[in-house]
Amino acid sequence: MKNVWCFGTRWDEHGRRGTSIFKEIFLKYNIAFAYTHDCLKMREGDLISFSDGYDIIAIGKAISPPAFLEKFDISYDPKHCEYFQDSQITGCRVKIITLSEEDCFVYKKIGEFCSVDQEKERINVLWHKYTENNRDGSDPKLNIFHWATKELSQDAFLSWLIQWSSKGNITVNQSLHEIGKEFLNTLISKFIPSFTLPQGSIVKVFKQYKYIDIAVKIETPSGNYAILIEDKVHADIYNNLENYLSLLKAMSQQTVDK
Repeated sequence: MKNVWCFGTRWDEHGRRGTSIFKEIFLKYNIAFAYTHDCLKMREGDLISFSDGYDIIAIGKAISPPAFLEKFDISYDPKHCEYFQDSQITGCRVKIITLSEEDCFVYKKIGEFCSVDQEKERINVLWHKYTENNRDGSDPKLNIFHWATKELSQDAFLSWLIQWSSKGNITVNQSLHEIGKEFLNTLISKFIPSFTLPQGSIVKVFKQYKYIDIAVKIETPSGNYAILIEDKVHADIYNNLENYLSLLKAMSQQTVDK
């Protein structure tokens, strides 16, 4: 688990509301700094949280060793020279991710810079959530988990999309039918390369079938398939998966009623 530090964003000795430099400075220049030499304790690769008062509003990862800010080669707006030319300010370059409203939280320890022990695990989990699902560097807002932050809403969307692939739905909306088929093909091709859903296949989707988040049965002219979707963005090894696999093998060979 990575070490985590917190930078306060209110550039005011009394921490007054409305003095945050998060968007204007930190986010604009991909930097984090504080008016203290304690930042030099950090290491490249450590995780960072950004607080506005007690509210954690963003997270990040140190992508450079810590140093005095005046040592960084940054093309900054002249109006911001007070930060970048102050010999007492230390910090590091950071890859910053702004948290969704649902993921922001309160952290009672406050200051310009401090270690984050009590919420270390939470921030590691959030970093994994926002980065592992966007490995291609795409805008996080293109990811379903940015919008559907609750498991039930994720399940509902995935079930809806898959159901469109079933026989007969092409007459309702051909575009959605093709999108549903392509999504299903993508899922199955991870295990059966070049899989293509045959025309006329019947697709049945079941939510919470024997405690499985989403179970899908596909009936094709050449045989049946079953898919398990266990909706977990971030989790440890899940012991029920082997049991679920046995259930799906049985499901593919029998009629299942909703």
